Amino acid sequence: MAEVGPAALSDLQVKMKLLQKHQAFEAEILAHGQIISSVLRAGDELLALRPPGSKEVKRSAAALQRHWEELKEALATRGKALEDNRDFLEFLQKVQEDVTVDDAHITAINRLASRLEKRQSAEELATIHRRRQQLNDR
Repeated sequence: MAEVGPAALSDLQVKMKLLQKHQAFEAEILAHGQIISSVLRAGDELLALRPPGSKEVKRSAAALQRHWEELKEALATRGKALEDNRDFLEFLQKVQEDVTVDDAHITAINRLASRLEKRQSAEELATIHRRRQQLNDR
C-alpha cells in the first residue's frame, strides 16, 4: 500500500462498512448472552437433581459454554483486526490529505502512527515509517 489515491479511499470506505457490519453482527450475537446464561442455569438446575444421563447434560453444557466463549473471542479478534485496518487506512489518508498541514495536525498524525506501529504487519509498518518521514519532512 504505497500511495493513497481513489482506490485506497474506496478501500477505507469498504473497511468502514465491514467494521460497521461486524459491529452490528457482534451486538446481535452478544444480545444472545442472556439466553446462553439461561440455558446454562437450567442445565445446572437439572444436574442438581442428578437425573440419569447427567453426564451428557454436563458435557453439553460445558461444550455450549466453550463454544460461546470461542465465539465471543473470535468476534473480538475480528473486530480488532477490522479496527486496525481502518486505523491504518485513516493514517494514510490523513498523511495524504494536505500538503500544507499545521503542527497540530502533524502531531495528531504522529500520535496515530505511534499507536499503529504497535499492531501492524511488517509491510504496513514500513509504509507507516515511510509516510511519517515524508510528512515530517514537509
